[in-house]
Amino acid sequence: MMLLQITVPDDIAENIAFEAEKRGMSSEDVVAQLLRSHLPDTDTTELGFIGIGHSGRNDLSEKVKEIRRVNFTSW
Repeated sequence: MMLLQITVPDDIAENIAFEAEKRGMSSEDVVAQLLRSHLPDTDTTELGFIGIGHSGRNDLSEKVKEIRRVNFTSW
């Protein structure tokens, strides 16, 4: 775990303290929950571009060598 110190305006600090008391938790836990809910999940191994396109073909994995030969030999 990393220690992170931040400075916030008094009104925000009061809101955090109020929320922490209301929830029965520490101010640190309230801030951690807020950060988790607003930051992207970095623990995923999924690539963001997978599945964004559709070729219209359903045989790509079976004919990959043929498709590459036809489409990329002119380079």
